[in-house]
Amino acid sequence: MKTINYIITFITTHFTKVCTTTEWSPGDIIAILTIITSLCVFVSRKFFLSSKALKSLSKSPASNFFDKDTIDFSTKYYIEPDFTNVDPAQEEEPGYIFPFNKGKLFSAVDEYLLKDSHRYLLILADSGMGKTSFCLNYYARNLKQSKRKKRHIYIIPLGIKNPDAYIELIKNKSKTILFLDAFDEDILAIDNHRHRLSDLMDKCKDFKQIVITCRTQFFLKDEEIPKETGIVKVGPRKAGEGAYYEFYKIYLSPMTDQQVTQYLKRYYPWRYRKRRRAFNIVKKIPNLKVRPMLLSYIPDIIESDENTMHTVQLYDIMIQKWLEREKRWINEELLLNFSEMLALDIFINKPKRKSEHVPPKELAVLANHCQINLENWQITGRSLLNRDAEGNIKFSHRSILEYLFVRFFLKMPVDKRPIFK
Repeated sequence: MKTINYIITFITTHFTKVCTTTEWSPGDIIAILTIITSLCVFVSRKFFLSSKALKSLSKSPASNFFDKDTIDFSTKYYIEPDFTNVDPAQEEEPGYIFPFNKGKLFSAVDEYLLKDSHRYLLILADSGMGKTSFCLNYYARNLKQSKRKKRHIYIIPLGIKNPDAYIELIKNKSKTILFLDAFDEDILAIDNHRHRLSDLMDKCKDFKQIVITCRTQFFLKDEEIPKETGIVKVGPRKAGEGAYYEFYKIYLSPMTDQQVTQYLKRYYPWRYRKRRRAFNIVKKIPNLKVRPMLLSYIPDIIESDENTMHTVQLYDIMIQKWLEREKRWINEELLLNFSEMLALDIFINKPKRKSEHVPPKELAVLANHCQINLENWQITGRSLLNRDAEGNIKFSHRSILEYLFVRFFLKMPVDKRPIFK
């Protein structure tokens, strides 16, 4: 803000004079160059920090698990969230939260990591609230730290196939802080989260500290012992079956009006009308504040003429706008049908594949069934589908996968719907 005021003052005192005179003095030329330089510095510092994060992450071990589109999506326009020790999902409205503790998330994690006695931290949030984005941005922030402050951090998404193998390959475990992202997407955790967590922590016993992100609803309420201590105690239900693990827990808070404004200013630095319209839409739909993932699709919502009031409409608009963007090389109806069947296929075959990725050979069979020509199909930067280096396909966010699955499941005849155990 001080920079903006300085530039405005400079312009009013010098630029008016420059524009109304026919003779420019050396001082006038210096004034113009100073204004241009100040603007360039301000814009580069304010709106291109994400490119630095993207560049640093793309050269780090994190790029082995997160593709460029995911990294770009997670770091562009990123606003650091707050944390709370009260579950926001318990509140009827996302703004009405009365926590015992609250503050900036990065600072809270910094403080936790400074205490060697705090070995386990659980970061909980609902779908689309920015758990993966936090991991990537915190990791990028650590990369930019001085050598004295920099920690040895490693991120592994638990939704990949056989994450345990990658955990085993990490060197210098005793000096490494391990971030395990999306415990709720771990195929073994879905089957039995208590047993899986015990097994996973046994495999991670040599690491300095462990941070796990997970959906709030994945843990049972009776595992909080007690609520006020901010500790989750997870372990086998029967005595003698294994160890209990005590995790310090915190929740990601919904974005405040100030954070939403900050985000929209980054997204629309000069387009004030669109920014104002976007903020009015956010005020009408609280879930846009609760799930920043949805907020990132605000241009699609603005371009839509629909009177959007509910979350399901947001997903409808996101998908429709995506289909319109892809129609240059693929039929919209075919792509929608393919996407819905792909979502169903991922759910059905997840136990066999051990992940939510679809290999190229299996993808080709499904694409052929849906009359999709994969050779002509391009995945754009704003696609709802991502392709990794090996050609495996996955949805850009799990909530999109879930939405398309439910959409297709409900259209199926009752007697032909698959039965999930």
